[in-house]
Amino acid sequence: MSIFRYCLVVLLLTSSGAALADSLWDDLREGRAMMILRHASAPGIGDPAGFELDNCATQRNLNDLGREEARRWGDALRAQGLGAATVYASRWCRAQETAEGFRLGRVQPQAELDSFFQSRGTA
Repeated sequence: MSIFRYCLVVLLLTSSGAALADSLWDDLREGRAMMILRHASAPGIGDPAGFELDNCATQRNLNDLGREEARRWGDALRAQGLGAATVYASRWCRAQETAEGFRLGRVQPQAELDSFFQSRGTA
């Protein structure tokens, strides 16, 4: 199975239960797949000049819609039997808040997932 198939999970969260969607959920539940998501809604592009990674007040953050999206993602994942999961997120506050909003377990910050938006040449 290709990684492309697993990325389709993002598109199938609201699926009506097609066989492919069922198979993807099975793969996730049984540890044969991982789901990769971008953070929930955080208005704007990039981060303000001079932002500090350890200071959320200086970053672009989730809005109320983004927090609700994170809760709904968590609800959808739990409805599919994924009540406990290892959740990795970049160190950016919007990614951490999205992951925490899932309420699936401890969120583990991973520098490897950090944004390279402002330094694309080092990606």
